Amino acid sequence: VEAIIQLNSVCKVELISAAEIAQRHGISTATVRRKLAAINQGSEGKFLYDPVVALQLLKDSKTKRGRKRAN
Repeated sequence: VEAIIQLNSVCKVELISAAEIAQRHGISTATVRRKLAAINQGSEGKFLYDPVVALQLLKDSKTKRGRKRAN
């Protein structure tokens, strides 16, 4: 019985909200919702994401500011 309980707890991933992700990465919640729209697991009005997948998607994206360099 203990093995089954431990197995279920390992398989279940705790989802985190867009606000928590925004606070960790220093970006707005609107940006988090826009970039992670494909992996949203929450219902209408709730924006919940798998933290591992969200970290991978946000780490890959680079934000470029300003104009392009003129060579």
